[in-house]
Amino acid sequence: MRTALGHVLRCLEISEQHGLVALRLAYLPMAAATRNFCGELLSALELASQAAGAARGVGDLRSELIAMSVKGSSHLYRAEFADALACGARAASLARALGTKRFQQYLDAFGFG
Repeated sequence: MRTALGHVLRCLEISEQHGLVALRLAYLPMAAATRNFCGELLSALELASQAAGAARGVGDLRSELIAMSVKGSSHLYRAEFADALACGARAASLARALGTKRFQQYLDAFGFG
């Protein structure tokens, strides 16, 4: 997982160097999720928050949905249940707005339907 994290962070760095906003929005939550798997929960939460804010800033609902899902996981792993619930609710709202059945089904299973 550490190797994967290194590769994702390198891709993120390259996308930032070249001003590739859409690619950066794809890699930020991926980096956050990978940090979660490495046990770097605070760093994961910071990256997920950054990703959600950046996605919201450009109106990219799909990227925000993914970032909020990862952010919710970070809060859950840190036993910050109220924050995890708020992230899940926002993710569910975005999933409904986008009509993404896969995300809706996943979130419905956790009571966000």
